[in-house]
Amino acid sequence: MNITLPIVALTLLAAPALAQDGHDHDQPPATPPASAPEAAPAAALEPTTEDMLIPAITFDADASNEVRVARSANGLILFPATINGQDLGWWMLDTGTNQNVIDVRAAREAGLAEAGAVITKDFNGIEQSSPTFAGFSLKTGNITIDQPRVVGVSTIPIASSVGQPVIGIIGASTLSQIVLEIDYTTPLAKITNPATFDGEPLTWTPVALEDFCPVIDATFNTIPGTFVINTGLGTAINFARDAVRDNHLVEGRDTRDWKSIWVGGRKEVQLGFIEEFTLLGETYTAMPAMFEDPDGYEGVFPNQTGMVGSLFLRHYLTTFDLGQGRIAFTPVDRAPPAGDMLLVDLIGTYRDRATGGSMILTWDGERVTAILGAGQPELEVKVLADHSFYFPAAWINGRFMIKDQQVVGVQLNLPDGRGLKAKKID
Repeated sequence: MNITLPIVALTLLAAPALAQDGHDHDQPPATPPASAPEAAPAAALEPTTEDMLIPAITFDADASNEVRVARSANGLILFPATINGQDLGWWMLDTGTNQNVIDVRAAREAGLAEAGAVITKDFNGIEQSSPTFAGFSLKTGNITIDQPRVVGVSTIPIASSVGQPVIGIIGASTLSQIVLEIDYTTPLAKITNPATFDGEPLTWTPVALEDFCPVIDATFNTIPGTFVINTGLGTAINFARDAVRDNHLVEGRDTRDWKSIWVGGRKEVQLGFIEEFTLLGETYTAMPAMFEDPDGYEGVFPNQTGMVGSLFLRHYLTTFDLGQGRIAFTPVDRAPPAGDMLLVDLIGTYRDRATGGSMILTWDGERVTAILGAGQPELEVKVLADHSFYFPAAWINGRFMIKDQQVVGVQLNLPDGRGLKAKKID
């Protein structure tokens, strides 16, 4: 079988600071590895084999099961890890990709030996030769992931958008052998050995698996569908080609052109909103959505309606137990942390110089609220401990800009893909 690398869509404002150390960063983004996969001779090509897909997992019983991960502003989870003992950059968690992959340059820096090449297919359906590397050993938290061979790709598009060196992807085949809990608020991950995990008292939702990737039932505009749970998707929902075409989802809809970013390049899509989306018993209205070209390539999940991404997952403490075909979605109370100096500091007016638009923030001792422009309704704002925030009713998120322990501005990521930076004026 050929390797398919599903989309890694970063559809909101690119390169805000990562939520790892609780501080905003005004430094320019780190320069990603300037590399690209080198094509191997055609004679070296071969189909995917199990030694490239199924890693061996070793648990360290003496190590903590907690991993202090990083989170980009649109919710992509990044793991600190060493490759053969070397720390070369972040590894992104992507449940929409079935296997682990590594950046070509990082593989060579880590001393991995090239071991032939395979045929890979990108999200536009274009086949290419990608090198494979032998002797892959990745350590993060309390686990070591060993793999006889791993596929090399270019992770430059991800790194340039996230603003940090992202040198690899941890895919769903690894999650099939561990129990992984992701807390988007902290952010924090917990890795548990399935052999010692009892699953109580969590409430579990059964999921189907397509090439290790989790699939869940949902409805849109009362139409039933199946969606891949994709932690590597930086928006709320993506509709696949056939769903867009068969349900006429872009006809007469107010959308805008957008280029989503994924492993290997970009893909042209439409950004807009879906009127109604129901998942896990909750119905959401005016949900941000990405619509694939109804006349384009069928995509990497042609049998599914689409994908659900990080802007939805951030509302839950998510526990993946893919070995048992289940995920627990536990709603998270994200009220502002009591005693945070920023809850006093953030009150005031913010103005965007480019557009003249304003945002007025207030705090009544219990809730932070915002008014986005004159005559607009008051909206609740959830402020997280790492100085990021989001609007539950409006699908807007962002981050406060901090300088010398004072709030000086704000970065906003709007649901239509636009990014705004506003300065605090009082």
